Amino acid sequence: MYVDTSSVRRGDRVYTRHLLRESFRDAGKVKHRTIANLSQCSPAEVEAIRLALTHKDSLTELGTVNETVLLRQGAAVGAVEFGAGRSSSSVGAVRRAPDMGSAGEPG
Repeated sequence: MYVDTSSVRRGDRVYTRHLLRESFRDAGKVKHRTIANLSQCSPAEVEAIRLALTHKDSLTELGTVNETVLLRQGAAVGAVEFGAGRSSSSVGAVRRAPDMGSAGEPG
């Protein structure tokens, strides 16, 4: 699983979307399935989800580390943006996305 982020510029506005996705193979081809749309989450929540996915094998240790996610705007290169830095303090709670059934409806 990973958080897929994309920004699109329309005139003078920039629209950013964050999707929680997973990759899988179907008949030898790599495909991506969207698990949840995180676009309505705050930037801190999206970064907390990224941090949790990065350290998913050691979440108990992560809960005891005094670390926060420091957000800052990075340099934009085409449609790719770089920049989420991390410093010390504590990690906030993350809202769980509703379970989606096979029809894509909460269930």
